[in-house]
Amino acid sequence: MNEPTTPQQTPSEILAIQTQYLNRLYEAQMRQTQILEQMAARQAPGAYPVSTGGGDVRITDFRMGFWSLVVLLVKIALAAIPAMIILWTISAIILGLIGFLLSVLFGGIGLLGALLS
Repeated sequence: MNEPTTPQQTPSEILAIQTQYLNRLYEAQMRQTQILEQMAARQAPGAYPVSTGGGDVRITDFRMGFWSLVVLLVKIALAAIPAMIILWTISAIILGLIGFLLSVLFGGIGLLGALLS
C-alpha cells in the first residue's frame, strides 16, 4: 500500500510557523486596539453632555401613540383599585382606634359608653 506521506517538519520549523502565526495575531490585535482608541477619542469627554448633579430635570415633551397612552392609563386605573382598598382598610383601622380611644377618654358616648359604665 502506498500511503501519501507528508513531509516531516523539524521542531524549529514548527516553532517558526507558530511564531509567524502569533506575530500575525499580534498585528491584528494591535490594529483592533488602534481602531478602538480612535473610536474612544471620538467619544472623548465633552462629546456627550454629562450632568454632575444638582440640577433640576424638566421633561418638556414625549412622544407616545394614542392607543399606547390609553393602555397605560387603563393599567394605572386598574392598579389604583387595590391601592385604594388597602388605603381604605388602613384608614378604617386608624379611625376605629381613634374613635375607641376618644370614647374611652370621654366616658363613652352611645352604645360603647353604656357598655363601659
